[in-house]
Amino acid sequence: MKKPFYKRWWFIALAVFIVLGAIGALLEDEETTSEDKVETVAPVVEEDPEDALQEEVAESTIDTSVFEYATNIEVTDAIDINKHVTVKLTISQDSEPGMQVQNIITQTFDFLQQEDIKEAKTITIFVVQGDIKVTQYTVNKEKFMPNETDSMVDLVLQASEIEQMSDEVKQHGEALELW
Repeated sequence: MKKPFYKRWWFIALAVFIVLGAIGALLEDEETTSEDKVETVAPVVEEDPEDALQEEVAESTIDTSVFEYATNIEVTDAIDINKHVTVKLTISQDSEPGMQVQNIITQTFDFLQQEDIKEAKTITIFVVQGDIKVTQYTVNKEKFMPNETDSMVDLVLQASEIEQMSDEVKQHGEALELW
């Protein structure tokens, strides 16, 4: 004669497993709800205004939206280390580099006047097309004096040292008597 199924070892093991699983699930659910009910109270700390200013500066980012024609922009912000910012602008392979550099120098005029870089003393702008650096110039902000009479290109270049310029860009600027 066979034992009834509820007295067999496999049924008893299955029943124990189900009961233990249910107990474990209830305990876990209880812990979760009790954790949800616990309120953590952060200690009240008076914040030093200088610390708040430093945090705000650390969170600020340099706005490069003025460089409309660049296909890629990389910024190295070292204002807090050596008062310098480097901006690498990539231009389209299909564009004429001389005209693009002229546009970028004009856009640099607006870039130099933004609040995010007011502490910088020098800004290096270099322009690449593919793997070729077509120009690089460094602006000394102390020499940059915006006014209403001179062209934006002239004002930027008067405060700049041109460190590299491709022949094509040189020819473009010379033909237009820009540099």
